[in-house]
Amino acid sequence: MQNVPFPGLGTLNEHDPNDPTSIRPEHRQLSDRHRGLKKLRIGVPVECFPSELSQSSFAPLRRAVSKLRSEVHVEIVSVSVPSTTKALSAYYTIASAEASSNLARYDGIRYGFRSEGETVEQSRTEGFGDEVKKRIILGTYALTAE
Repeated sequence: MQNVPFPGLGTLNEHDPNDPTSIRPEHRQLSDRHRGLKKLRIGVPVECFPSELSQSSFAPLRRAVSKLRSEVHVEIVSVSVPSTTKALSAYYTIASAEASSNLARYDGIRYGFRSEGETVEQSRTEGFGDEVKKRIILGTYALTAE
């Protein structure tokens, strides 16, 4: 395991050949060469810290920023990402559309629960909970809306 600036990240810092988003060792060495950069700037979005968030939630971030400043010698700058306020709405729309699309195969004929009745409607009514049914309906609407 490599020496990482943040303890506990050892597992996350290793290459996983089964994870296509994991960085391979040869690419990691390329990034290690750039650690000696004189000036590294990291932007922290101000929208990620609404006034409603409890002050105790900021403590871990402050520790991480201090560690970055002292050990890695970076400049921390505030940035604005105005579209952040729309992220939750986008998430629910996309997640519902994915749920609808992915759960379409669970019709009780090939996959999923099969009720004693003969119809797909009965299998889905009995096999899915209320929250799943709600997401399927919202996702289907999102996928068909213009």
